[in-house]
Amino acid sequence: MLSKSTEIFAKSIRLKLTENSAFGIYGEYFIAIYEAKTKKILKISCYIGNSDEYAEDYLNLNDGIRAVIGKYSVSDYSVSENGIRIFTSAPIASLRELTDYIIGLLDENGIPNSHYCSDCGTEFKVTEKRRVVTVAMGNKEEKRLLCEKCALTAAEEAEEGSEIEKTENDGEKLSYKKGILLSIFAGLAGTLIYVFLFFLLGVSGRAEIVKYLTCLVGFIIGGAVFLIFKSVTGRVDSKGMLAICCISTALMMVSHFFGCIFGLAKYLNRTFSIGYSTFAEKFTNYINMQFTDSLNLRFLIIGLIISLCAAFIAIIILYSMDFKKADIQRRVKVTIQTVK
Repeated sequence: MLSKSTEIFAKSIRLKLTENSAFGIYGEYFIAIYEAKTKKILKISCYIGNSDEYAEDYLNLNDGIRAVIGKYSVSDYSVSENGIRIFTSAPIASLRELTDYIIGLLDENGIPNSHYCSDCGTEFKVTEKRRVVTVAMGNKEEKRLLCEKCALTAAEEAEEGSEIEKTENDGEKLSYKKGILLSIFAGLAGTLIYVFLFFLLGVSGRAEIVKYLTCLVGFIIGGAVFLIFKSVTGRVDSKGMLAICCISTALMMVSHFFGCIFGLAKYLNRTFSIGYSTFAEKFTNYINMQFTDSLNLRFLIIGLIISLCAAFIAIIILYSMDFKKADIQRRVKVTIQTVK
């Protein structure tokens, strides 16, 4: 969504506003304004041509932009066959000056304006309709002023390009080792929370029925493992999901086992005043009680199943949300508008 300041600027030069951009003819050139965080992106769609054939034009345009990088807070720019793109953090007043400067630079070098297709350079006939092609992927947009033939070609290429990009992303090697290592550390942090909560509440096989609700805290471990793995690798594929499930299962088993032991220590201390020094001295006895006492064994098994379910539910929910978001980001929408 465009900021208020950008909307004011766009209206001041009579550009049309959309949710993520502003566009129109200004100074005889087709321009579009976008935003990326704190940066404003100025894109002028025009036919500059091949860099080998029009090397002098490229040199003049690049020199002209470099000369005002500091003045207009230009952080990056590019000159390509079908236009100029500039990233700037300049305030609105300076943005107007920058736009006028770039348009003047194009005009001085005889670069075709909005009366020509920005892809093929063909001049529009008097009766010919000009097309604004918008290629949107997620929150990103790209607008160009094209003739009817180039508009259809651009739409087809955009659709094909999205499939190629999706295939390339699917084949991209991910940082599995780093993702696995850091997600284990994140899971261990969840393990400490799980065990501490069991100890704090005195959760054990001999505690009240609400002890099973405590096991639902297992979603913290599953969620932490997934989120850290995703943040490191960038995305989660089938191999990544297998790693996440294995790590979560192993950590959940460790968490629940030690949670039951420390929970039992707190329960015995609170109920029978058995000191923690006894727990430290006879730690193996507390471990054995998880298997020899029927109530503890029952909670050890059933509680583990509940905690695992909670962890997997967290993973499934997060994966579904991530998949839906990624699908929206990969989805390409092409629209063609007619301008006079």
